[in-house]
Amino acid sequence: MAIVERGNVQLTIDDDVIDLYLAKGYNVVDGKGGIIKECLPNDIKTLQHAYIENKKTIKSLQNEIADLRARLSGDNNVIKGKTIAQEEENEVTEEQSNDEKPKKSRGRAKTNE
Repeated sequence: MAIVERGNVQLTIDDDVIDLYLAKGYNVVDGKGGIIKECLPNDIKTLQHAYIENKKTIKSLQNEIADLRARLSGDNNVIKGKTIAQEEENEVTEEQSNDEKPKKSRGRAKTNE
């Protein structure tokens, strides 16, 4: 048996019908009213609001990551509008292109004696 809640209505239901009540907008709660499993939003306004909030969160976390990478590398500013990740990509591609160039050997020339 499980307890589901929506608004001020609490119902005790069988475990095999929990998914049906989640789809109807009920939350599965414990005995103290804490939410164990949250319902799936089914109206477009709720989904749009959640989408906008998630996009804002992602953007702020990306900015925070860029700031932390800048602090970690010792630079407190972003170079010419590029993020640290873009600079790291450029360094990797430069290293790859340097590996393709022929290397000059130093030392004595071999003689055929």
